[in-house]
Amino acid sequence: GGRKRILIVDDQAAARYILVKLIEAKRYTVREAKNGSEGLRMAKEVVPDFIFLDLEMPDIWGFDVLKQLKADPVTESIPVAIVTSLFLSDEERARVECQACAVVSKSELSRARIEQLLTDTLTDSLNRTVEFAR
Repeated sequence: GGRKRILIVDDQAAARYILVKLIEAKRYTVREAKNGSEGLRMAKEVVPDFIFLDLEMPDIWGFDVLKQLKADPVTESIPVAIVTSLFLSDEERARVECQACAVVSKSELSRARIEQLLTDTLTDSLNRTVEFAR
């Protein structure tokens, strides 16, 4: 299989840059979207293996992007990690956690955290796919 495709959706170039740097680029193909609507469009076109999604964006909030991704048969099974600098209330966190595979605070970003997240999630989805194929 070819390299896994990762989509980063964040309106801040600096935030996207940090994530790109933390993702082991030789193992993944990384695409970037600079707002929610572009993120939704690219998710449908590219159908990435994993999405990093910011919550605070000028056009569509990450909460709504997530909801739309999960409501579309093309994108519903793509794992999404929320990456945010917001402090989430328990209610908001609960709302996101039932649809996202992880919520990562921007202050906790590290190569080890990202690698672990990607390895765990993508290995897990590979196993699921294999079971499904039997």
